[in-house]
Amino acid sequence: GTQIEEAYAGGRITDAEGLSRVGLQRREAGRHAEALAIFEQALALRPGDPDLQYNRLLTLRDLGRLDAFNAALDTFAKQFPRDARAHSLRGRLLADAGMMAEALVAFDAAVAINPENPTTQNNRATALARLGRYAEAARGFEAVCALQPSYQNAAFFAAASHSMADAPAAAARWARFCLDKGLAQPEAFRTDPLFANLRASAFWDGARGEPRASAQ
Repeated sequence: GTQIEEAYAGGRITDAEGLSRVGLQRREAGRHAEALAIFEQALALRPGDPDLQYNRLLTLRDLGRLDAFNAALDTFAKQFPRDARAHSLRGRLLADAGMMAEALVAFDAAVAINPENPTTQNNRATALARLGRYAEAARGFEAVCALQPSYQNAAFFAAASHSMADAPAAAARWARFCLDKGLAQPEAFRTDPLFANLRASAFWDGARGEPRASAQ
C-alpha cells in the first residue's frame, strides 16, 4: 500500500490498472473525493472498463452525490446489461429505502444473470422474507446454502423462514443443521419469535429445548 502511494506521488503510476489500485486504497481509507478523481483519471484511459465504472459508482454513493450516482447507475446498467452488480446495487438501495417489492425485482434480475453468486441469492431471499413470502424465502436461503453452506446466517434464516411458513419439519431439519455445524446457538431456537411455529410442533423436544430430527 505504501509503495503504491509513493509510486503514485512520484508520478510513476499512469496506467489505468495502477490508478485503479490507488483509487481503491483511497476509497478504503475513506478519502472518497480523492478516490473519485483517481477513478475518473483511470476511466479517461479505459472508458469501457466495467470494474472502474463500478468503483466510480460506489464512490459517488459514498460521497452522497445521489443524482450523479443514479445517472451513472442507469448508464452502467445500459452499458453492461449482463453485469449483475448494477441490479444488486439498485436492489440494495431500494431495500434500504423500504421499497421491498421494487428491490425484489432488481434482485430477481441479478439472480437471473448470476445465479451462482451466494450474495446475490441471499439478497433475493432476504427481500422475500421481508415481504412475508416465507416459503419462497426458505427456498431462496436453501439455494444460498447449496452454493456456500456457511454463508453468513443463510441456514439460520432457512430454518426461520420454514418456521414462519408453518413448515416445521423443514424448519427442524435446518435448525439441526445449524446446531450440528456450529452456525447458531440452541438459545436462538428456544427464544426467537421466528421459531414459534417450530416450538409448537411435534418437531420440537420441549424437555431438551431443541428441534427433533423427526416428529414423535
